[in-house]
Amino acid sequence: MDIFDQIAAGVRPPQPSLLDTRTVRPCTDVQLQLSYALAKQVPDMARGFTIHTSYGEIAVVPGPLADQLQALVREATERELAASGAAA
Repeated sequence: MDIFDQIAAGVRPPQPSLLDTRTVRPCTDVQLQLSYALAKQVPDMARGFTIHTSYGEIAVVPGPLADQLQALVREATERELAASGAAA
């Protein structure tokens, strides 16, 4: 009889959970996506980027416009992440 059989038979109590779900909220896919965007995608915007629309593309070259849009996207993403944490 191995440890799993002992737990199932009630001979041995189950191991305590490594994650106390009463104090730590589970992370959602939305939170992971927003965290990734803040960590990787938003900082990368400083190098320039392209905005894709159904009417075509807008190229944003590195410089003041890219910096301003990056700051706006960071602020909006941080607010969205905070809201997703409060809603969870």
